[in-house]
Amino acid sequence: MTMLQSLSFRGYSDTFFVPTSDGILVLPKTSHEYAQIEEEMMENLEECRNRISERRQRHSPRLSSSECVNCCSHCGTLSDEKHFLFQSCPKTNYFSCHNCLAGRIRELPYGERRLCSECEASSESEVEADLEAESESEYASGCGWRDLAVVYKATIKKTLRKYRENKPPLKKHVLFSFSREEQKEKPSSEQKHPGMLDQDGASLLTEKTRVTLKDISISEKFFFVLLAKTAVDIVGSLSLFKHDDKECCFEGPGVLKDEPISLIRVLGKHRSEPSLVLENIKKMPAKTIRCRCKEISIGNSHFAGILPSLDMRGESRIESFCLYAGRKKKTSETLKEINRKSVYLGRVGKMNLDGYAAEFLSALTLDGGSEMETLELSSCSMPDVASLFKDNKVNLGKVKAIRATDYAISALPFLVFHEENVFESVELYSYWRMDIAELFKDNRICLGKVNAIRFVKYAVLALPFFVFHEEGKVFVLESARELNITELFKDKRVCLGKVKTMAITDYAIPALPFLVFHEDNVFELVKLRPCWQTSISSHLKDAKNKSIDIGKVRKGGLLAPARIKQKLKYVVVDGQGNPTGTGPLE
Repeated sequence: MTMLQSLSFRGYSDTFFVPTSDGILVLPKTSHEYAQIEEEMMENLEECRNRISERRQRHSPRLSSSECVNCCSHCGTLSDEKHFLFQSCPKTNYFSCHNCLAGRIRELPYGERRLCSECEASSESEVEADLEAESESEYASGCGWRDLAVVYKATIKKTLRKYRENKPPLKKHVLFSFSREEQKEKPSSEQKHPGMLDQDGASLLTEKTRVTLKDISISEKFFFVLLAKTAVDIVGSLSLFKHDDKECCFEGPGVLKDEPISLIRVLGKHRSEPSLVLENIKKMPAKTIRCRCKEISIGNSHFAGILPSLDMRGESRIESFCLYAGRKKKTSETLKEINRKSVYLGRVGKMNLDGYAAEFLSALTLDGGSEMETLELSSCSMPDVASLFKDNKVNLGKVKAIRATDYAISALPFLVFHEENVFESVELYSYWRMDIAELFKDNRICLGKVNAIRFVKYAVLALPFFVFHEEGKVFVLESARELNITELFKDKRVCLGKVKTMAITDYAIPALPFLVFHEDNVFELVKLRPCWQTSISSHLKDAKNKSIDIGKVRKGGLLAPARIKQKLKYVVVDGQGNPTGTGPLE
């Protein structure tokens, strides 16, 4: 594969689409421009490689040069006169060939690949911001990938700039189509594959170019580039498949291929999507883009607006689905658009909704037979749950573990699980003091059978609103912050059924008198541990000795300070469940 091919996307008949800062350069390989650009680019890159090597040797003489390494650390390409290597990370002695670097540059800003897997380099969004902010003269400092990428990209720009100054002809409209009707209307000599343009020379696609995708399949990476560089219209059916550098980025309609794709777009706090991307997404009809996804990860980006347009029906399974929205101003429009429509995800392995993205939950639809490993919900602001869910509930099928944080806990009453579902663990965290009564109102949370449930900090106050299955294994309450438990519980009692292990720490201990256990329950272990010795006297201060009945406890299974243990009423039993004494007499 030549240098220019690594920078571009392949069409039919050796036509290549090269993303540039001005748009997408279309180059037939047979054109004289292709050979000229390829030659100049290789010369400039060799000069660039030598300049980087000299400067690094001057600043750090102990660093090894590329002469002592004979292959690319990423793809294994052997070093020769046509395939020279760049040291992409001096920390780990990691080297990359120009083809791997070119592919990485081409994928920005939608790429996720890291050239050095061992280096603790900057995150994807930080690297991308650096590429936009730094210039060629600023490459001496920092990690190898960061300075190398800046110089490398500047070298490529320098080569392409000379050609763009000649102003290649601008295409106003391009139709990529496999429509059989249109092909039948043309003589066989005029029928074209998608990706073949009218003229033999080069041309340029810009934001003023209207690209129509009609009854066609396209690689997901090239599709994202079209969204960022041109005005895209979708007519008929469109399918996305996994990109392959060796294959054409166009196929006939309905082609998904075996390998699923990844939709990844994570922005930093102070970055935003190009306006052209947003305009293109808004025009997309619902359920028009067929795809088979392995991973969806979108953070702080209006790119989430593409989700209602995806058609993910079939036997595919999304291994990981992550949405993060840290600022409501950046996502309010997308929230309204998604909640107005529905997003069908099919089967999901792991789901994480963070920040304001937790409000997307009401718009999601999963396959009834979905079996989810983990569900993580987090929200630092109080959502209007009633208006989001209305009278609807979200059926999540079977879920092994749930972790809900802060105000996301309020969404739990609106979740429905499979009748045979058994949770391995449920963890509820709240780092903010919340008005629990207002948050839940008259709602009750019934999760079914849970093996281990854990309430941490202010989430302990949500305990009276839960209805527990008659049998569980582990029950944990933790809070290092003072809670007004007595006022919240009042005359309420929480029936926990059968529990094998119970652990309650510090300011959650006052909840103990309000817990009721099954009459046949036998505790294997009970831990009541204050974090501070000075707070022991304040816990259960109004309770009389032997007034809190916790039932049966295995011998040696009660761990608590004497001043707390004397408040408890319990029966000590042996391994066969036979009584050996009553508490507190151990």
